[in-house]
Amino acid sequence: MISQNEFNQSILEILREIEIPILGICYGHQLLAKAFGGEIGKYLEFIERNEEIFLLNKEDIFYNLEDKIVAKKSHQEYVIKSSLTKTELEITAFSKNCEVEAIRHRKRKIFGVQFHIERSGEVGYRIIKNFYEKIVKY
Repeated sequence: MISQNEFNQSILEILREIEIPILGICYGHQLLAKAFGGEIGKYLEFIERNEEIFLLNKEDIFYNLEDKIVAKKSHQEYVIKSSLTKTELEITAFSKNCEVEAIRHRKRKIFGVQFHIERSGEVGYRIIKNFYEKIVKY
């Protein structure tokens, strides 16, 4: 678990230095937040369900999606919102139970989503397609 520092610290350095587009999903989202100065918290219980996600920024990976989407959640840790205030990360989505459902780096092509786009049907497909078409190809 990231909140208990159970990961290879050198991964954070690689994430800070690498200069290719990145889309972190769930654990990857949390690693990105940690790499750029965020902190990770832990829920008391494991969460596994579909949840409404509210989009704050509909550019980039959320281009042409509704203001509210439903996505699959499966996690026990989360990015702490207050830990991002002095970072280069911007919160781009939230839910009733998670204040940081998605992030993007303000200067680089780095994005993270707490929810599982690979398990979220058409919405997930559109997010992956947007990442490729608007970020990777661009």
